[in-house]
Amino acid sequence: MKFKLIKAVVLTSFMSCALPSLATPTAYLPIGMDAQLDHQLDTLFALTSGTPMTKPYRLKEVEAALTKLQNAQPSLVAAIRAKIKPYQGSDNITRVGVKVRADGSNATKLANQRGLSSDEWGQVFFEGIWRPNDYTLMQVGVDYRAKQNKFINYNSFVSFAGDDLQLNIGYKEHWFSPFKQSAQIVSTNARTSPSISLGMVAPAHNWWNFDFELYYSELEHVEKGILYQNELHDGTPRLAGTHISLEPVEGWKIGINRMMQFGGGPRDVGFSDVVKAFFDPAGNDNSELAGGPDNELGDQFASITSVVNFNWGIPTELYFEYGGEDTKEHQNYQFGNIVYSYGVFLPQLTNGLSLRYEYTNMHSLWYKNYIYPTFGNTNDGYVVGHYAADQRYFGDGVPSNIHSIETAYAATTGSFWRAKFTLIDNESGYINDYGNESAHYEQGIELQISNNRKWQEYNIETTLTYGEDVFGDNYTWLSVALFW
Repeated sequence: MKFKLIKAVVLTSFMSCALPSLATPTAYLPIGMDAQLDHQLDTLFALTSGTPMTKPYRLKEVEAALTKLQNAQPSLVAAIRAKIKPYQGSDNITRVGVKVRADGSNATKLANQRGLSSDEWGQVFFEGIWRPNDYTLMQVGVDYRAKQNKFINYNSFVSFAGDDLQLNIGYKEHWFSPFKQSAQIVSTNARTSPSISLGMVAPAHNWWNFDFELYYSELEHVEKGILYQNELHDGTPRLAGTHISLEPVEGWKIGINRMMQFGGGPRDVGFSDVVKAFFDPAGNDNSELAGGPDNELGDQFASITSVVNFNWGIPTELYFEYGGEDTKEHQNYQFGNIVYSYGVFLPQLTNGLSLRYEYTNMHSLWYKNYIYPTFGNTNDGYVVGHYAADQRYFGDGVPSNIHSIETAYAATTGSFWRAKFTLIDNESGYINDYGNESAHYEQGIELQISNNRKWQEYNIETTLTYGEDVFGDNYTWLSVALFW
């Protein structure tokens, strides 16, 4: 969907006028733009209400957590308040920055960097916020990439709020998972697409912290990438995503996520078709039940996520994800092509030191669908979900095991160190349910060390990365970013 400006303005104006009671919309903190702030926020939530089930983090839920922790952790609270202050204003430039990168002879796709590769040598960032009135919010986030010579929107949208609901139109990011390093359903691995979303200004505290989000988006236009009547057609596949979460017991959250890829080209899919597929995925996503492949909706994903927080001498956060692509044996409540993930976060292992470990076991055929055989579930060649799916040949739904361990040390509020090790192990020569054999891969490893340092009014982030990808190539890159 290449939104026409006039269409968006008319729609948002209508919605805002129709709302019986107006509320102040919340701002969103962009994902992955400040490693130190990200870590501070993760620590904040782990010590209070638990990690939110979706990202980007809403300013209102951050402020609520800060209020809870201000007496127990005054230095952490003060550091976060200083960094989020620009987002609390009504007319502010929230961030400006530049990043330069030196790359080795082999380039690689970077995880969760909005369709970025390591050979991008220069970036310029600009972020801002404007509140023209009490019920309207506009955020801008733009990344200019020198090698590509183009602008990438990553947190640019207009919002209207009424009662507890907020409507967002533009390039709002979506991350349906409590995991730090990856999200199976949708993440920031691929370039942010334009979308319309409806969600909560903040979780409903009187209703088990009930929270939800609905969104509609479109991927890139593809040529000869959509199957219809046994031919490949040009078109623009669409996405619809759903998130619902509850906190039935204090310290335990559970979420349900859905995403559907459908339509494009001659594949005519209406709103009623999406609703039917939502409640009957087996009957609309299997050719035998749908009446042939031309009557299928497209491709569907679902996951269940959970977060548990406790303190048995040391603050601990455990989190889980279990999901599937398509259904099993044509049963609506059985996942096919499953994936399961678990993680643990120790935010205060010692004073200033934290540890995080995440593991994903992804079974075969993820992000693979015969209706979209060429560009399915991708934007510009980057998978919309788990970054590890980029570490394989396109169309090869090979099972993968992914390990990630990260340790962080905050010497002071002005100095932050982080080290991360990632291992990707694809199952070479795997024969799937259709009799297709996967390619042969090497074991992929990556070691990354970074430092964030305060210098006058500037933040300097230096990152050094060495890796060996699953295709047998080594890569190295060094980046230096300056933000203010």
